[in-house]
Amino acid sequence: TQMLPRLVGISKAIDMML
Repeated sequence: TQMLPRLVGISKAIDMML
């Protein structure tokens, strides 16, 4: 499943934004 890595990427992007 390529959804897991994608979710992690989004999570990291949010962390960077914060």
